[in-house]
Amino acid sequence: MLTIRTKGSFLSYGSTLKIKLSSENEKTTYVAIDAETPVTTITSVFDYGQAYERINLFVLTLAEIMNS
Repeated sequence: MLTIRTKGSFLSYGSTLKIKLSSENEKTTYVAIDAETPVTTITSVFDYGQAYERINLFVLTLAEIMNS
């Protein structure tokens, strides 16, 4: 399992991405990604959708690296 911590910015908190890889066979690997952001009900308004965007950015970057 990999754990990646992202930095926060002016209007968002940092997240923790937990990535688990499991091999099914020689050609198939499953990837499970969980994102956790420590926010409260009030501050979640500013952070809405950030974990989703961080997961997308990770997957796109990984695909780019694998295709090069």
